[in-house]
Amino acid sequence: MMAGQYQGGPSVDVLSTQGKKAESLYKSFGSVKKVYDQSVKGFVLAMEGGRDVRLQLPPAEKESLGLIQPYLVLQMQVPVGKGVSFELSVLDQDKTRRRINLSTNNKEIHATPLHVR
Repeated sequence: MMAGQYQGGPSVDVLSTQGKKAESLYKSFGSVKKVYDQSVKGFVLAMEGGRDVRLQLPPAEKESLGLIQPYLVLQMQVPVGKGVSFELSVLDQDKTRRRINLSTNNKEIHATPLHVR
């Protein structure tokens, strides 16, 4: 998805709500809506529901994002008292898939060579 694009700058926008093609960059499951948020003065993706609400990037499961940047920055707003879970699956240069789970339910860090939670 991003392999053919210029990534030599300090940052690359992977997911944005701007533009007409924004919905074609991801595949959504459940209640994912593009809404205007006054606090950020722009459009955001509002994800409400249970465990089956998710966003998949790139839209095709067999496709790769092709990012070469060393850092990934996420901006998420979670209401106070609400739980959230985030899973990131990464394919490294040796084609080994590694998963990172971030959740408000985890109290301690548990790590194996292929999985971190």
